[in-house]
Amino acid sequence: MDLHLINQKLRDQWGIDVASDLPNFRIVWSPDELEYRTGLFQDFVPGTNILIRSVNETRLVKKYNYLDPQYVLEQLRPNSNLEIHSRLSYEPVWCFGDQKQLVWRAIELLLHFLRNPRKPFTEQQLVGLEQEQIEEDERLMDELLEGQMKFDPSYSAYKDGDLIFVPSNYERNNDKESK
Repeated sequence: MDLHLINQKLRDQWGIDVASDLPNFRIVWSPDELEYRTGLFQDFVPGTNILIRSVNETRLVKKYNYLDPQYVLEQLRPNSNLEIHSRLSYEPVWCFGDQKQLVWRAIELLLHFLRNPRKPFTEQQLVGLEQEQIEEDERLMDELLEGQMKFDPSYSAYKDGDLIFVPSNYERNNDKESK
């Protein structure tokens, strides 16, 4: 699924911070994330361990310099870190590792468990929860289709008896007897 679509769904389903209009959750590609940090920085001659200087300043640095390139689920939180220069900050909640393809259902389950922490689930309980969700999705689709089907001309004709469906393997009894 496209990263833009996933982030739009996260915004739509998990809300925004009203004051800043930022989504509560987002997924980012780790090498793309930069942030301003204030602190002690040490500059070295490139390719060596020769120290040029140590300086206390604010710099734009990679946010996830400690991670291999991967997707990261972040949550918007009030900032308590004095090194970061903003009132709100996105903090990592889950790193997806070497997974290159994002699956919306997996993200949805992850957020559900993050927002509703309970005791650890057994595999059987997870399968049961997933089965409940599948049944709920099927029920919803049945309701939607039932509501729309009555306006479909073929369905209406079938219900009224004006249309019949003949299976492809149907053989008339009269044809067998007349031969």
